[in-house]
Amino acid sequence: MSDGTAPLAFSCNVPSGSPATPGFVTSTQASQLKALPRTDPRWIRSVQRFMRDFETPNLTMLDGRSIEFWVFTDDANGNVFPSPLIRVTEGDLAQVTVKTSKGVHTIHHHGIEPDAFNDGVGHTSFEADDYTYQWQAHHAGTYFYHCHVNTTLHAQMGLFGPLVIDPDPFYDPAVPTGSRRLFRGGPVYKIANERIWAVYAADPRMHGLNHEAGLCGEDVGLNRFSPKYFMINNRDQKNGAITPQELAQPPQPPPDRPPILDPKIAISAKQGETVLIRTIMAQYYPVTIQFGDDAHPLSASIWGSDGRPFRRTFSYKGENEVGDCVSVNGIVTHVMSPAERWDFLINTGDFPLGDYPITMLYSHWITGQPVGIAATQLSITAP
Repeated sequence: MSDGTAPLAFSCNVPSGSPATPGFVTSTQASQLKALPRTDPRWIRSVQRFMRDFETPNLTMLDGRSIEFWVFTDDANGNVFPSPLIRVTEGDLAQVTVKTSKGVHTIHHHGIEPDAFNDGVGHTSFEADDYTYQWQAHHAGTYFYHCHVNTTLHAQMGLFGPLVIDPDPFYDPAVPTGSRRLFRGGPVYKIANERIWAVYAADPRMHGLNHEAGLCGEDVGLNRFSPKYFMINNRDQKNGAITPQELAQPPQPPPDRPPILDPKIAISAKQGETVLIRTIMAQYYPVTIQFGDDAHPLSASIWGSDGRPFRRTFSYKGENEVGDCVSVNGIVTHVMSPAERWDFLINTGDFPLGDYPITMLYSHWITGQPVGIAATQLSITAP
């Protein structure tokens, strides 16, 4: 413990290094493992390799303000926020190399839980500037990866990206071309109608801090989160902040808040198609997601939670069987907490043609007062 006058040794004394990956599987060994029967616990489907470096791009918000972000990047995607998608299939052996050109970082594959060396938590292993994390994909679902160095700050700075595990098609060869199944025994969705939304909010003050700010116990305000920009992926909502004046009585006229229509975020689907929305809660305020509004009621089903099939009943055995989905007719709202991932399915055949708003309402974690909004839409078109 610390009274604030002395550094926290646990925070500061984290080893750094670039060791060899224990049990690293070479290409030759991978060929041998792939040839084993699927029933052999050593069997792997394939090796999927990913490279990640560290970069500091600037994003310009709608009001013209430029904010520095930190991202993991690769040669193929460039300096994008959120960091590039890691996508593998059940049975794949993932080898993710982090080779940072600035400072030490780790990659924690959130929800995967391998051994300590490959878990990417510096305090239980090390902080690296060149290391290959190795783990095998087992459960289809939505995950994400992030830096676990000075985590509160580095995650807010943008050092995170989506991670998706797809089910092994060997067990489900009948899925139509252009579609996928969420998990074994789960729903089928059209690939073109899949969206991955990082629900995010940026606090410009925190983006002005340095790499090690607060790491040794000094008070730099990491517990004071005051976001000014409310975002879905890399797009901020126009007039996203909810001001005290807007909440005052009598109610003030709401500002102009057009939905975010970037085609990588907004969805256009033909009536009768299924839509899958994978959400990643990537900031520190609770968010209520609302599907539809009074004029355009829309319902969604919850099929996945934190990389597992969603079930309302408790099973101490933890089997990966299909759980109960949650579907509510009319307007659906659902509260999401930091680091959670939720998979929502919408059957567009249940609704008339038209545009349906999908709104994220951010609330203060102590007062519960609304502080921000980000919105996009689902457009249902003629078949």
